[in-house]
Amino acid sequence: MNLKNLDILHPANILPLGLKAAAIVIMAAIAGLLFNLVNPRAIPYFSPKLYDIYVSCPMEEKAPGIKRISSRELNDLRVAGVIIVDSRPALEYLQGHIPGAISLPYDPLACPDPKTVETIKAGEQMAVVYGGTLHDEGVALAQELFHQGIPMVAHLEGGFPAWAQAGMTVKKGESR
Repeated sequence: MNLKNLDILHPANILPLGLKAAAIVIMAAIAGLLFNLVNPRAIPYFSPKLYDIYVSCPMEEKAPGIKRISSRELNDLRVAGVIIVDSRPALEYLQGHIPGAISLPYDPLACPDPKTVETIKAGEQMAVVYGGTLHDEGVALAQELFHQGIPMVAHLEGGFPAWAQAGMTVKKGESR
């Protein structure tokens, strides 16, 4: 074993070694920035637009054309015949949902299942969508269904938690 190699770890050698490493990193960064300037597929240094900050807005502004209803109103409408749509993930649906609800999990990166949307349209009834909370995937799915051509869409205020807290019937497992 050569003891000369261990001299690099001597305290007097650490500062010059650190400065050399910093100089190499700075030179590499400058070279990368300069290359990016001349590259035709350059990565922009700054975003061309400002990013929006998410602010929870009242539903009237967020989802025009979509009516809000309470748990009691939905319970009364179930007798008259409405289509109830659960926008929560499938696992949450299986753990408990409004009896007769159709599971249509909302995915912000994909369109709702076309067959399910056509089934809802064919019913020619009001579609009531609910999610996990007041401002959630339920509002977004209700808005999406409205834009897909379902004229009568409502959103359950407070989502599934409000339904359960109101003491309404909850079904576990599969439904429709």
